[in-house]
Amino acid sequence: TTFFVRKAYSTFGGKRCEEFSNIIEVKVGTPPISTLQVQGTAISAPATITLCAGEDVTFTAAGGGAAEFLFYLDDNPLGVKSGSSTLSTSTLITGNRIKVESFDAIGCSSFSDEIVVQIVDNPIISLTSTAFASSASSSTFCEGDAITFNVTSTSAIATYTFIVGGIPQSVTTTNTFTPAPLLSSTTSVSVRVETAAGCTATQTLDMFLNEITSSGNIGQASATICAGETPPAFTNVASATGVGTISYQWQSRTFGTSFLDASGASNSEVYTPTSAINTTTFFVRKAYSTFGGKRCEEFSNIIEVKVGTPPISTLQVQGTAISAPATITLCAGEDVTFTAAGGGAAEFLFYLDDNPLGVKSGSSTLSTSTLITGNRIKVESFDAIGCSSFSDEIVVQIVDNPIISLTSTAFASSASSSTFCEGDAITFNVTSTSAIATYTFIVGSSAVS
Repeated sequence: TTFFVRKAYSTFGGKRCEEFSNIIEVKVGTPPISTLQVQGTAISAPATITLCAGEDVTFTAAGGGAAEFLFYLDDNPLGVKSGSSTLSTSTLITGNRIKVESFDAIGCSSFSDEIVVQIVDNPIISLTSTAFASSASSSTFCEGDAITFNVTSTSAIATYTFIVGGIPQSVTTTNTFTPAPLLSSTTSVSVRVETAAGCTATQTLDMFLNEITSSGNIGQASATICAGETPPAFTNVASATGVGTISYQWQSRTFGTSFLDASGASNSEVYTPTSAINTTTFFVRKAYSTFGGKRCEEFSNIIEVKVGTPPISTLQVQGTAISAPATITLCAGEDVTFTAAGGGAAEFLFYLDDNPLGVKSGSSTLSTSTLITGNRIKVESFDAIGCSSFSDEIVVQIVDNPIISLTSTAFASSASSSTFCEGDAITFNVTSTSAIATYTFIVGSSAVS
């Protein structure tokens, strides 16, 4: 502090006299002691601070009795002094120096020590998934897909925080993540990584569910056919629906096999089979939804087409042990009856030389006396649903009946009568065009020889 006064001189008659004015005291103020600290840390100037590229940082100034502050970057003032004691920035680079000048109420000031900045690069990361990559920042998946997310980085990573739909799900030191439960709707999956130096990076994948909202329903007029028949057409009861473009593939399988694309099937809601089947077969319609380059699939209801087992047809000559296949020898005009059988058979149809004899009926016998040599008899047996099988054939061999002549020693009154006297001894004689095995002579109506 200094005092000032003005001394006045008066010179007269060679004599100089003096007197003093009032005294003015000029006080010298003590400037505030400036300090500088990184907000939220224990780092105070002088120091070096390590920041991540683009990281927000706030410097806080203090000084006892300070009323205003002016921050400096590399000795260059950042604006003008003000009452704000903080400086926030995210644009610093390596080598930058920050200091502050603190002013008291009368404008006296002092400079703080400096904080030197060291910048380290943030990690550059890539987030990918096992789902279909529709674009660099999105993937498309099907319902039920187990998806694994993988992170690669240009820097060593200390922690990975995986976030699903804005909610952190996993904080880990490993770079892979499989959501549990599985993703079931369109959402976003992000990862935030942090290095040991505290530098961070975030990347997000938009995950789109290619949802099939309904797999549809199929129908059929009849679910039971006979072996060797072609199944009737399948109908569309309800179409499949979904977020993508819908297409179809029909498939079939038998017991103990996997579904394969059905013969003659096309991209259609309905399907008309073109091939016969011989065993029970299952049919299904697979619906595809194509969205974002990803194709998902779901199956309709399954229709079982049962193949009936026809009855096993047999054919026998009634009253004999002769069963097809066989040849039977008959006399001309002889009555013969054929008897059909078949386990589970409900109706029968007899055939003569492959020509049906009438229509099928519940009768299992065929009687006839008009067969000729070479005729072939078979039967077709039908079960309740109309499945059938043919028996083997019985072939007919016809032999001619013998032509005979009966004469006697009595008087021949005509070709068919004779006259005799009481007491006459009459001898009867038979001649034949064929060899005769047995002769039965009948007098009146009684056989006598």
